[in-house]
Amino acid sequence: MAAAGLHPKWKEIPVSLNIYELQIDYIHRDFQRDAMDSVFKIFAGAIDEAHRRLEEVAAFKHEEWLEQAWSKECDLIESLIGCALVTCQAYIARFVSNLQLLHKRANKGKHKLTTTDGRKDTVMKSCRHLVAGTSNTQVQVINAFANYFKHRDEWPREWAKATGQAVGTIGIIQAAGANETATDNLQTCLRALGISNNKDLPRLADLLAQWHSEVCTAYTKELQGLGLI
Repeated sequence: MAAAGLHPKWKEIPVSLNIYELQIDYIHRDFQRDAMDSVFKIFAGAIDEAHRRLEEVAAFKHEEWLEQAWSKECDLIESLIGCALVTCQAYIARFVSNLQLLHKRANKGKHKLTTTDGRKDTVMKSCRHLVAGTSNTQVQVINAFANYFKHRDEWPREWAKATGQAVGTIGIIQAAGANETATDNLQTCLRALGISNNKDLPRLADLLAQWHSEVCTAYTKELQGLGLI
């Protein structure tokens, strides 16, 4: 019987198919790399234009004008990087949600998955690649700087006075080099992730793709070990 509301591809599922195999395959394939690259290329193009405008202003050697242009264009560059990081964060949330559905199905079948416990923070920590000089993974840093971009105006000027969830976020971004007086913290984020050129935003997708693949592989091996696939 066809299931209402599903994509045609999934409407008719033979009873003989392994639901765990279907689910982990879906999770593995659910990395919208082409879409992410398209978005990042638009942001990267806008960043390139901002750099070009700064070069044009600099050619006039008018210090006051250059200072004003630098402030505006750098703020735009920060916003574009922030939008790219929020795009990454949306993917992270989707990936974690898919894994939680896998955990829910396993629990229903009296199986406890231990690759991670399915919580967002634990899944992000499962990334094997740490940001240099910190104990935080690349995925944790991406997520934290996305939160910084979204919520920084809600924080106290002195970060030491922050409370609640902001405290954890601030700890992660400070470890990566951010500080409360800087105006280029999101560019600092890219440097911490090993991205030296502001226009090289598709590298963010590379980092997420590697994490995605490693986590999916680990879950697949666990499901195989449990005899579920």
